Amino acid sequence: MSKIKSKIHYYPDGDLIIIVDLRVFCVHKTVLSLASTVFKDMISNASPTPIDDQLIIEITINDESAKDFEEVLSFIYPSVYITINWDNLVEMFRLSDKFKMQVIFMSAKTFAMEKLQENPLLFLSLSEKYRLKKLFKEASKLIIDDFIEYKEEPSFQKLSNETILALYKKHHEYVLNLHHLDVEDLKRDYTPTIKCNCVTDETDKLFKRLKKIKRFETPTPSKTYKILCTISDQESKGFSCIINFFNVHLPNRFKEIFGKVESLDSERSNDNANRYLFIEMEG
Repeated sequence: MSKIKSKIHYYPDGDLIIIVDLRVFCVHKTVLSLASTVFKDMISNASPTPIDDQLIIEITINDESAKDFEEVLSFIYPSVYITINWDNLVEMFRLSDKFKMQVIFMSAKTFAMEKLQENPLLFLSLSEKYRLKKLFKEASKLIIDDFIEYKEEPSFQKLSNETILALYKKHHEYVLNLHHLDVEDLKRDYTPTIKCNCVTDETDKLFKRLKKIKRFETPTPSKTYKILCTISDQESKGFSCIINFFNVHLPNRFKEIFGKVESLDSERSNDNANRYLFIEMEG
């Protein structure tokens, strides 16, 4: 089969030929060197060859799709506008990592963080592959919170054994601790800031909250936290001791019993955001 010139990235003033899957790209050494440390090294180590009566560097890339590489070039060159989207995300991560194209890689990470809630299993898998610790932690929050559903997804089994075991362990510990939870356990070590009977009087309300939680077969960690550890102004009647008990003591006890919880990174500024259990990438 004969080679075909790219209709998008074949520049008359180009000084670098790249051939991918019989597609010929004529681009610029400076642009590729700035975008990719791998191409910078390739160009530095390559010897020019005579092409059309001029000496020019020619690089052949095997085992890559011409279409995917064309999209990478479209992201690099300002004359063509392309964004990271669901269709090209996985390939953009792979190619930008392979050729060390930091701008594209960072754009893919940004897309992942923005779309996190739409497919946390995919992003957990990508974060494992490319060692993205922050994305790993954020995706794990959503997966642990709805673990019963996510563990049945086919893509769940594509995660590493270490991550699967860590997710199972975190969820299993949560269920066990929830099963043994009682009012006295939640009130343990509470010291009122002032002498009053407000919190003692709230025991019945706390018992009702716990009973409400246990009506669910397995309430999500975020739902359990919200029911136990938040109180409205109307419920607290403005008593600082009650507010302190529900908004300070109970959240601390929750963390001691179940582990640390956090809101999603994208919702940190929202005081009413859900709180999630999570796991973190080792190393």
